[in-house]
Amino acid sequence: MKIRIQAIYLLMSCFIVVVFSGESPAVSLEAGFHQPPQMAKPLVWWDWINGSITKEGIKADLMDMKRVGIGGVQLFDLELYMPEGPIRYGTNQWHEHVQYAIDTAESLGLEFHVMNCPGWSASGGPWITPEKSMKKIVWSEQEVSGPAVFKEKLKNPELTGKSSKYKFYRDVAVFAVPSDKGNEYRLEDWETKIGFSRSSLKRPDKSLYEPDRKAISPENVLNLSENLTEDGVLSCEIPEGRWVIIRFGFTTTGSTNHPAVPEGHGLEVDKFDKQAVEFQFNQALSRIITDARPHLGKTFKGLLFDSFEGGYQNWTQSFPAQFEKINGYDLMPYLPVLTGRVIESQAVSEAVLYDFRRTIDRLLAECYYAVMQRLAHQNKLILYSESQGGPLNPFFCNEYVDVAMNEFWLRNYTKRVPLMKLSASSANLYGRQVVGAEAFTAIPDYAKWQNTPYSLKKAGDCAFTAGINRFIFHTYIHQPYSYLEPGFTMGRYGTHFGRLNSWWKFVPAWIDYLSRSQFLLQQGRTVTDIGFLFHDDILYQNPLSMTKTPEGFDYIAFYPKHLEQMQYSDGEITIPGGASFKILVLPDYPFMTLKALKNIHRLVKSGAVAVGDRPAAPPGLKDYLYARTQFEQLASDLWEGLDEKKETVKSVGKGKMFSRTSLENVVSQLGLTPDVRFTQAKDDTLIYTHRKTDFEDIYFISNQTDELVSFNSQFRVTGKIPELWDPASGRIWDAGIYNFDKVSTHVPLTLAPRGSIFVIFGKPAPEKWVTSVKPDDLMKLNELLLADSGKQLTVHYSDNTTGKFIVDQPSDSIAVSGPWQVRFLDGRGAPPKIVLDSLISWTGHPETGVKYYSGIAEYEAGLDLPENFRKQDEVCLLDLGQVCDIAQISVNGSEPVIVWKEPFRADVTQLLKAGENTVTIQVANRWINRLIGDQDIPIDYTYQVGGSKFTEGRIEVFPDWLRNPEQAAVKHKRNTFATWKHYTADSPLVESGLIGPVELKVYTNIQINHSVQ
Repeated sequence: MKIRIQAIYLLMSCFIVVVFSGESPAVSLEAGFHQPPQMAKPLVWWDWINGSITKEGIKADLMDMKRVGIGGVQLFDLELYMPEGPIRYGTNQWHEHVQYAIDTAESLGLEFHVMNCPGWSASGGPWITPEKSMKKIVWSEQEVSGPAVFKEKLKNPELTGKSSKYKFYRDVAVFAVPSDKGNEYRLEDWETKIGFSRSSLKRPDKSLYEPDRKAISPENVLNLSENLTEDGVLSCEIPEGRWVIIRFGFTTTGSTNHPAVPEGHGLEVDKFDKQAVEFQFNQALSRIITDARPHLGKTFKGLLFDSFEGGYQNWTQSFPAQFEKINGYDLMPYLPVLTGRVIESQAVSEAVLYDFRRTIDRLLAECYYAVMQRLAHQNKLILYSESQGGPLNPFFCNEYVDVAMNEFWLRNYTKRVPLMKLSASSANLYGRQVVGAEAFTAIPDYAKWQNTPYSLKKAGDCAFTAGINRFIFHTYIHQPYSYLEPGFTMGRYGTHFGRLNSWWKFVPAWIDYLSRSQFLLQQGRTVTDIGFLFHDDILYQNPLSMTKTPEGFDYIAFYPKHLEQMQYSDGEITIPGGASFKILVLPDYPFMTLKALKNIHRLVKSGAVAVGDRPAAPPGLKDYLYARTQFEQLASDLWEGLDEKKETVKSVGKGKMFSRTSLENVVSQLGLTPDVRFTQAKDDTLIYTHRKTDFEDIYFISNQTDELVSFNSQFRVTGKIPELWDPASGRIWDAGIYNFDKVSTHVPLTLAPRGSIFVIFGKPAPEKWVTSVKPDDLMKLNELLLADSGKQLTVHYSDNTTGKFIVDQPSDSIAVSGPWQVRFLDGRGAPPKIVLDSLISWTGHPETGVKYYSGIAEYEAGLDLPENFRKQDEVCLLDLGQVCDIAQISVNGSEPVIVWKEPFRADVTQLLKAGENTVTIQVANRWINRLIGDQDIPIDYTYQVGGSKFTEGRIEVFPDWLRNPEQAAVKHKRNTFATWKHYTADSPLVESGLIGPVELKVYTNIQINHSVQ
């Protein structure tokens, strides 16, 4: 039978797959790839800006999202320094617009989610009183001498910063401790250790456990709380000596939700108080939920929690009781430790502060996220959350989150990879398929209408390899007035997704690419070989630097609490959520809880391999005081002998403990095969991720360079056909050239600049296949193997036979040289039509309307072909050369094909005919040039000059014609309107249009005959 050699080169998108948006049951891998289900489609952050909201705009926005393949919205109501619009937050009119949006989303099959409160952080509003707000502990100090009878009104602790506004204070306790004035002895970084600072703590060292003669004896910590009256008068007897009376109390932190409109702005709710959190939920969300009752769990699917920017909290009314419940002892005798004083010893005091932080950690997760999730579930809603920032452990909080999220910004997006992998790790731990991300967030230098799908591709593909599999675009601004373009922005920030973007007509092809990719990346579980155990002290910086692995090995991260559910079996440590790994790496941290040490000991004795140095002691007070002997026994069983001898590995039971050696050495000693290996490619050129289902191994590979890359790849799968799945075109084909060894499959691959591919192993290999073709300089286009010159090929087969084939010289390529008829479809100051004898950037045209044009232009040229312009076995590619910025191609009136990434070309073999052909190319550029060109046209409104970086450039007052399209058409002379001034008349223009050269390139399509049994 005839077999076509199939190889990969992702250069085009010839077919558009129509994506439906309804919910669907489980589908086969191929069916879901061709028609991605709702959960695989990206969402958008849909920002309503300070009351400028219209039903016409709502409908237009949502209909556009449906058209381009977006799955739905997560709604924000924001202020962002904009003038006020008429639809004010919380009014009946505002709620009417929200319900209209939900109803419209339902009619279109879109998802609807809403941010849990006004603004983007975190949970608060004007209904939160100081009593229900986030709280912090405060104190005052007063020197006294004894012996003496003391009766005085103690001074209140000073309320500073945001707290001073509210005059809210409640007493907690009063203590007297010996004075050390002039010779103060305090714990290092104590303010950070009690949650008063965002900075990361230094790594603690073992010197904490040395004798400490400067510490305050517990007998000299006097609790005088019962002697304090309600009006603050203390009556007591002061013993002999110099003492300090410490009056402890708590106040509000003064943190507020932001950036919220005035009607929705207020204090942040107490995150450690379950009743207050429930009150917040009801105040912020009950009206929306009640009005949308028929849509709950259907169209109205969930609530959103953005990254935690509410600031630090370290107290609540019930904190002492909660502390005792969590840690098993009374905090009050140690309360002066919160002032930095050392009681009993540094070790004891540090242990108390560790328990203090652990209590904060637990309360935030269990009283805030868990309560919000419970209330959401009661209303058939789920929680999306970026559980990061502030005093929280993302893994503990994500236990109460249905879709864990992270974020990536266009600037330095690779630096977000370890953080994104934390969210992906938590999803794998808890058995959840979807990991979301606030996607393509941009600071001004990376925003300002500069981006296109192609410019975003590397960052997006990088996020895919970090474990993200559902993008939520940052951001799609609600456009209330469609006649004002490009319209409203999120201030200075964000990538400008949305229907008024000049290139948005052509975005469906990119959305299809994302949806197909996300569907595949939502299947199965991430394959990992390394498990990194992080320490769980929330204020110590996550040790992301420890997550460096040998090349070709991926990792999962987790915390001590997750060890309890892990088991060892058949060479791997397994987790109930479905994840597994081969090597357990301990944190570079001198302390470990007794429970964690017990679990590590259990796993290693069962056969697991662990890597790390011996910990010095447990960090919490109870274990430190009462479990040191057991701790030392377990540690000795695991590490004894490794500290004194040169050996770096010790057998413990059925397992091994490695110490004082690198992870690379451990992998080498164990003889582990990399999951993926790339050869003939530079470092950091190629990145990957690997998912595994019950039936398939799914690899995604991304070229992170702007160059074409050819390389050999090695996958830790054998005996199965490597299939190539192209998410850009929706096409699937077998890799035509591959080979096996005992453990791996070797596949030669070629990726276009910023290109990507899925390599999927599911079908068993045939009895015979092609292992190589020489010379290997052929061009690969999806499943086609193309030659641009005549040559002799030698084909090698898996049965060690060879074949030789002669490739004929292909027909000559043909330049499409014009003249070009160019029509400017959007007006905006450009002439209706021009003629170009040769292609140039619009910025080089003498006419200002062309020079500054932003929008879509249609190019048309004739192409006269001879009768035998191609042979039967030849393929014709229409190559557009340089395109600024995105295009679609039609030949002789054919269905247009969108080309959004390099190389900008399409297979037009079946569209051409002998004689006269018409080539039609629509090209869209970015808004930049028209915004610059408009700066010389007078306006009757102003943008702020000077001020802060958050306000300079904002529109100060809306013009009186803003909400009247007829008046706007008369009074507004510019071609553009934007709520933020991103450019001046002197800003540099960007190349635009079809620059070419445009060429019809002809290749010989190579087909090789051989038998396959």
